[in-house]
Amino acid sequence: MKEARFLGTALLLISAFGFATLGISTRGAADSGLDTLAYVAWRNTLGGLVILGGVAAAAALGHRAFARRGTIPRREWLALAAASTMAVGVQLSIFGAFNSTTIAIALITFYSFPALVTLAAVRVYGERLEPRQAAALALASVGLILVALGPVMEGAGVRVDLAGIGLAFAAAIFQTVYSLIIGRGFNTIPSGFATAVIVGVAGLVSIVLAIVVGQGSQLGLPFDVSALWPWILLAVVVGAAIPTAANVTGIRLLGPSRASILMMIEPVVGVALAAVFLAERPVPLQFLGGAAVIIAGVVLQSRRRSSVVV
Repeated sequence: MKEARFLGTALLLISAFGFATLGISTRGAADSGLDTLAYVAWRNTLGGLVILGGVAAAAALGHRAFARRGTIPRREWLALAAASTMAVGVQLSIFGAFNSTTIAIALITFYSFPALVTLAAVRVYGERLEPRQAAALALASVGLILVALGPVMEGAGVRVDLAGIGLAFAAAIFQTVYSLIIGRGFNTIPSGFATAVIVGVAGLVSIVLAIVVGQGSQLGLPFDVSALWPWILLAVVVGAAIPTAANVTGIRLLGPSRASILMMIEPVVGVALAAVFLAERPVPLQFLGGAAVIIAGVVLQSRRRSSVVV
Protein backbone atom coordinates (compact mmCIF):
# COMPACT_ATOMS: atom_id res chain seq x y z
CA MET A 1 0.00 0.00 0.00
CA LYS A 2 1.08 3.54 -0.71
CA GLU A 3 0.56 4.56 2.92
CA ALA A 4 2.86 1.76 4.13
CA ARG A 5 5.51 2.80 1.61
CA PHE A 6 5.52 6.42 2.72
CA LEU A 7 5.36 5.50 6.41
CA GLY A 8 8.25 3.07 6.02
CA THR A 9 10.32 5.69 4.20
CA ALA A 10 9.57 8.32 6.84
CA LEU A 11 10.52 5.94 9.65
CA LEU A 12 13.82 5.04 7.99
CA LEU A 13 14.65 8.73 7.55
CA ILE A 14 13.91 9.26 11.25
CA SER A 15 16.15 6.33 12.12
CA ALA A 16 18.93 7.71 9.89
CA PHE A 17 18.82 11.05 11.71
CA GLY A 18 18.82 9.35 15.11
CA PHE A 19 21.68 6.97 14.37
CA ALA A 20 23.65 9.82 12.80
CA THR A 21 23.69 11.61 16.18
CA LEU A 22 25.76 8.79 17.68
CA GLY A 23 28.95 10.42 16.46
CA ILE A 24 28.10 13.51 18.50
CA SER A 25 27.15 11.65 21.68
CA THR A 26 30.11 9.27 21.36
CA ARG A 27 32.51 12.21 21.03
CA GLY A 28 30.94 14.05 23.97
CA ALA A 29 30.99 10.98 26.20
CA ALA A 30 34.60 10.19 25.29
CA ASP A 31 35.67 13.76 26.04
CA SER A 32 34.14 13.31 29.50
CA GLY A 33 36.09 10.09 30.07
CA LEU A 34 33.63 7.31 29.13
CA ASP A 35 35.10 4.41 27.14
CA THR A 36 33.32 3.04 24.08
CA LEU A 37 32.14 -0.25 25.59
CA ALA A 38 30.66 1.44 28.66
CA TYR A 39 28.99 3.99 26.39
CA VAL A 40 27.43 1.20 24.32
CA ALA A 41 26.28 -0.57 27.50
CA TRP A 42 24.55 2.54 28.84
CA ARG A 43 23.01 3.37 25.45
CA ASN A 44 21.56 -0.07 24.87
CA THR A 45 20.48 -0.91 28.42
CA LEU A 46 18.61 2.32 29.04
CA GLY A 47 17.44 2.41 25.42
CA GLY A 48 15.86 -1.02 25.84
CA LEU A 49 14.10 0.12 29.01
CA VAL A 50 12.77 3.25 27.30
CA ILE A 51 11.39 1.18 24.43
CA LEU A 52 9.87 -1.30 26.88
CA GLY A 53 8.19 1.62 28.66
CA GLY A 54 6.71 2.73 25.36
CA VAL A 55 5.46 -0.79 24.69
CA ALA A 56 3.82 -0.92 28.13
CA ALA A 57 2.15 2.45 27.51
CA ALA A 58 0.82 1.23 24.17
CA ALA A 59 -0.54 -1.92 25.82
CA ALA A 60 -2.25 0.18 28.50
CA LEU A 61 -4.02 2.10 25.73
CA GLY A 62 -5.41 -1.12 24.32
CA HIS A 63 -2.94 -1.78 21.50
CA ARG A 64 -1.44 -5.18 20.85
CA ALA A 65 2.06 -4.31 21.98
CA PHE A 66 3.39 -7.38 23.79
CA ALA A 67 4.02 -10.75 22.19
CA ARG A 68 1.89 -13.50 23.69
CA ARG A 69 3.93 -16.64 24.03
CA GLY A 70 1.20 -19.10 23.13
CA THR A 71 0.28 -17.29 19.92
CA ILE A 72 3.77 -16.84 18.44
CA PRO A 73 5.33 -19.71 16.43
CA ARG A 74 8.56 -21.08 17.89
CA ARG A 75 10.45 -20.29 14.69
CA GLU A 76 9.63 -16.59 15.14
CA TRP A 77 11.07 -16.56 18.66
CA LEU A 78 14.20 -18.21 17.25
CA ALA A 79 14.31 -15.58 14.50
CA LEU A 80 14.07 -12.79 17.08
CA ALA A 81 16.90 -14.39 19.07
CA ALA A 82 19.00 -14.60 15.91
CA ALA A 83 18.29 -10.95 15.05
CA SER A 84 19.34 -9.92 18.56
CA THR A 85 22.59 -11.85 18.16
CA MET A 86 23.25 -10.22 14.79
CA ALA A 87 22.63 -6.76 16.28
CA VAL A 88 25.26 -7.41 18.94
CA GLY A 89 27.67 -8.58 16.25
CA VAL A 90 27.12 -5.42 14.21
CA GLN A 91 27.87 -3.11 17.13
CA LEU A 92 30.94 -4.93 18.39
CA SER A 93 32.40 -5.33 14.89
CA ILE A 94 31.85 -1.79 13.65
CA PHE A 95 33.14 -0.13 16.82
CA GLY A 96 36.19 -2.39 16.61
CA ALA A 97 36.67 -1.36 12.98
CA PHE A 98 36.45 2.34 13.86
CA ASN A 99 39.21 1.83 16.42
CA SER A 100 41.44 -0.05 13.96
CA THR A 101 41.28 1.77 10.63
CA THR A 102 40.25 5.09 9.13
CA ILE A 103 36.52 5.59 9.69
CA ALA A 104 35.98 6.37 5.99
CA ILE A 105 37.45 2.99 5.01
CA ALA A 106 35.37 1.23 7.66
CA LEU A 107 32.18 2.95 6.46
CA ILE A 108 32.77 2.08 2.82
CA THR A 109 33.34 -1.56 3.77
CA PHE A 110 30.36 -1.69 6.13
CA TYR A 111 27.98 -0.12 3.64
CA SER A 112 28.49 -2.99 1.25
CA PHE A 113 25.58 -4.50 3.18
CA PRO A 114 22.79 -2.91 1.05
CA ALA A 115 24.16 -4.72 -2.00
CA LEU A 116 24.50 -7.93 -0.01
CA VAL A 117 20.94 -7.61 1.31
CA THR A 118 19.55 -6.88 -2.15
CA LEU A 119 21.26 -9.90 -3.71
CA ALA A 120 20.41 -12.16 -0.78
CA ALA A 121 16.74 -11.12 -0.87
CA VAL A 122 16.58 -12.29 -4.48
CA ARG A 123 18.02 -15.65 -3.48
CA VAL A 124 16.34 -16.16 -0.10
CA TYR A 125 12.94 -14.52 -0.60
CA GLY A 126 12.64 -14.69 -4.37
CA GLU A 127 12.38 -10.91 -4.67
CA ARG A 128 12.76 -9.50 -8.16
CA LEU A 129 15.62 -7.05 -8.64
CA GLU A 130 13.94 -4.17 -10.43
CA PRO A 131 15.96 -1.86 -12.73
CA ARG A 132 14.97 1.14 -10.62
CA GLN A 133 16.19 -0.62 -7.50
CA ALA A 134 19.52 -1.55 -9.10
CA ALA A 135 20.01 2.01 -10.34
CA ALA A 136 19.25 3.44 -6.89
CA LEU A 137 21.72 1.04 -5.27
CA ALA A 138 24.47 1.95 -7.74
CA LEU A 139 23.87 5.69 -7.39
CA ALA A 140 23.72 5.54 -3.60
CA SER A 141 26.92 3.47 -3.48
CA VAL A 142 28.83 6.00 -5.59
CA GLY A 143 27.45 8.83 -3.48
CA LEU A 144 28.46 7.12 -0.25
CA ILE A 145 31.99 6.59 -1.53
CA LEU A 146 32.25 10.33 -2.20
CA VAL A 147 30.84 11.17 1.24
CA ALA A 148 33.18 8.83 3.09
CA LEU A 149 36.32 9.25 1.01
CA GLY A 150 35.89 12.94 0.14
CA PRO A 151 38.27 14.14 2.88
CA VAL A 152 40.83 11.50 1.86
CA MET A 153 40.63 12.60 -1.77
CA GLU A 154 41.14 16.18 -0.60
CA GLY A 155 44.42 15.23 1.05
CA ALA A 156 43.45 13.99 4.52
CA GLY A 157 45.42 11.10 5.96
CA VAL A 158 44.20 7.52 5.68
CA ARG A 159 45.07 4.49 7.79
CA VAL A 160 44.35 1.07 6.30
CA ASP A 161 44.38 -1.93 8.62
CA LEU A 162 43.39 -5.40 7.40
CA ALA A 163 41.95 -6.35 10.78
CA GLY A 164 39.83 -3.20 10.77
CA ILE A 165 38.59 -3.90 7.25
CA GLY A 166 37.81 -7.48 8.28
CA LEU A 167 35.79 -6.25 11.26
CA ALA A 168 33.89 -3.78 9.07
CA PHE A 169 33.04 -6.52 6.58
CA ALA A 170 31.98 -8.79 9.43
CA ALA A 171 29.66 -5.99 10.56
CA ALA A 172 28.26 -5.84 7.01
CA ILE A 173 27.55 -9.58 7.09
CA PHE A 174 25.87 -9.31 10.49
CA GLN A 175 23.80 -6.35 9.26
CA THR A 176 22.80 -8.28 6.14
CA VAL A 177 21.49 -11.23 8.13
CA TYR A 178 19.85 -8.86 10.62
CA SER A 179 17.99 -6.98 7.88
CA LEU A 180 16.81 -10.19 6.21
CA ILE A 181 15.48 -11.55 9.51
CA ILE A 182 13.81 -8.28 10.51
CA GLY A 183 12.14 -8.03 7.11
CA ARG A 184 10.27 -11.34 7.25
CA GLY A 185 11.47 -13.38 10.20
CA PHE A 186 8.79 -12.68 12.81
CA ASN A 187 5.74 -11.04 11.26
CA THR A 188 3.42 -11.77 14.20
CA ILE A 189 5.67 -10.24 16.89
CA PRO A 190 4.89 -6.52 17.36
CA SER A 191 7.74 -4.26 16.24
CA GLY A 192 8.00 -2.36 19.53
CA PHE A 193 8.38 -5.51 21.59
CA ALA A 194 10.89 -6.96 19.12
CA THR A 195 12.91 -3.75 19.27
CA ALA A 196 12.97 -3.78 23.08
CA VAL A 197 14.32 -7.32 23.04
CA ILE A 198 16.98 -6.56 20.42
CA VAL A 199 18.27 -3.43 22.15
CA GLY A 200 18.00 -4.92 25.64
CA VAL A 201 20.01 -8.01 24.69
CA ALA A 202 22.73 -5.79 23.23
CA GLY A 203 22.82 -3.86 26.51
CA LEU A 204 23.21 -6.97 28.65
CA VAL A 205 25.96 -8.35 26.41
CA SER A 206 27.80 -5.00 26.53
CA ILE A 207 27.67 -4.96 30.34
CA VAL A 208 29.09 -8.47 30.55
CA LEU A 209 31.86 -7.67 28.04
CA ALA A 210 32.78 -4.46 29.87
CA ILE A 211 33.25 -6.46 33.07
CA VAL A 212 35.17 -9.25 31.32
CA VAL A 213 37.67 -6.89 29.65
CA GLY A 214 38.25 -4.95 32.86
CA GLN A 215 36.12 -1.88 32.12
CA GLY A 216 33.55 -2.61 34.81
CA SER A 217 34.51 0.49 36.77
CA GLN A 218 33.63 2.58 33.71
CA LEU A 219 30.00 1.50 34.03
CA GLY A 220 29.65 3.55 37.21
CA LEU A 221 31.47 6.62 35.89
CA PRO A 222 28.28 8.61 35.07
CA PHE A 223 27.40 8.59 38.78
CA ASP A 224 30.67 10.40 39.48
CA VAL A 225 30.80 12.63 36.38
CA SER A 226 27.49 14.44 35.97
CA ALA A 227 28.66 15.98 32.68
CA LEU A 228 28.17 12.56 31.07
CA TRP A 229 24.40 12.46 31.52
CA PRO A 230 23.42 14.80 28.66
CA TRP A 231 25.48 12.67 26.25
CA ILE A 232 24.08 9.42 27.64
CA LEU A 233 20.50 10.66 27.43
CA LEU A 234 21.10 11.86 23.87
CA ALA A 235 22.47 8.42 22.99
CA VAL A 236 19.64 6.59 24.77
CA VAL A 237 16.62 8.49 23.46
CA VAL A 238 17.71 10.02 20.15
CA GLY A 239 20.45 7.52 19.27
CA ALA A 240 18.87 4.24 20.40
CA ALA A 241 15.20 4.07 21.41
CA ILE A 242 13.60 6.21 18.71
CA PRO A 243 15.78 5.26 15.70
CA THR A 244 15.92 1.53 16.46
CA ALA A 245 12.14 1.29 16.81
CA ALA A 246 11.70 3.33 13.63
CA ASN A 247 14.29 1.22 11.81
CA VAL A 248 12.76 -2.13 12.71
CA THR A 249 9.27 -1.00 11.70
CA GLY A 250 10.58 0.64 8.52
CA ILE A 251 12.39 -2.51 7.40
CA ARG A 252 9.25 -4.57 7.99
CA LEU A 253 7.10 -2.16 6.00
CA LEU A 254 9.43 -1.71 3.01
CA GLY A 255 11.26 -5.02 2.95
CA PRO A 256 14.97 -5.58 3.63
CA SER A 257 16.42 -4.60 0.24
CA ARG A 258 14.64 -1.26 -0.23
CA ALA A 259 15.14 -0.38 3.42
CA SER A 260 18.86 -1.13 3.26
CA ILE A 261 19.35 1.20 0.30
CA LEU A 262 17.49 4.01 2.06
CA MET A 263 19.67 3.46 5.15
CA MET A 264 22.65 4.66 3.11
CA ILE A 265 21.52 8.22 3.82
CA GLU A 266 22.68 7.85 7.44
CA PRO A 267 26.36 8.75 6.82
CA VAL A 268 25.21 11.77 4.81
CA VAL A 269 23.15 13.01 7.76
CA GLY A 270 26.08 12.23 10.04
CA VAL A 271 28.40 14.45 8.00
CA ALA A 272 25.83 17.25 8.08
CA LEU A 273 25.39 17.01 11.85
CA ALA A 274 29.15 16.91 12.37
CA ALA A 275 29.44 20.11 10.34
CA VAL A 276 26.81 21.85 12.48
CA PHE A 277 27.70 20.60 15.96
CA LEU A 278 31.36 19.53 15.72
CA ALA A 279 32.62 22.17 13.28
CA GLU A 280 33.81 19.44 10.88
CA ARG A 281 33.55 21.24 7.56
CA PRO A 282 32.49 19.01 4.62
CA VAL A 283 34.55 19.07 1.43
CA PRO A 284 32.88 19.71 -1.97
CA LEU A 285 32.95 16.03 -2.93
CA GLN A 286 30.86 15.23 0.13
CA PHE A 287 28.13 17.62 -1.00
CA LEU A 288 28.09 15.89 -4.38
CA GLY A 289 27.97 12.46 -2.77
CA GLY A 290 25.19 13.49 -0.41
CA ALA A 291 23.11 14.74 -3.32
CA ALA A 292 23.61 11.42 -5.12
CA VAL A 293 22.41 9.43 -2.09
CA ILE A 294 19.34 11.63 -1.70
CA ILE A 295 18.49 11.32 -5.40
CA ALA A 296 18.87 7.54 -5.10
CA GLY A 297 16.31 7.55 -2.30
CA VAL A 298 13.85 9.42 -4.51
CA VAL A 299 14.47 7.05 -7.43
CA LEU A 300 13.91 4.05 -5.19
CA GLN A 301 10.29 4.81 -4.26
CA SER A 302 7.84 2.27 -5.62
CA ARG A 303 4.72 0.55 -4.38
CA ARG A 304 5.00 -2.15 -1.79
CA ARG A 305 2.40 -4.04 0.23
CA SER A 306 2.77 -4.91 3.89
CA SER A 307 0.93 -7.18 6.35
CA VAL A 308 3.21 -7.21 9.39
CA VAL A 309 2.10 -6.32 12.91
CA VAL A 310 3.57 -2.91 13.74
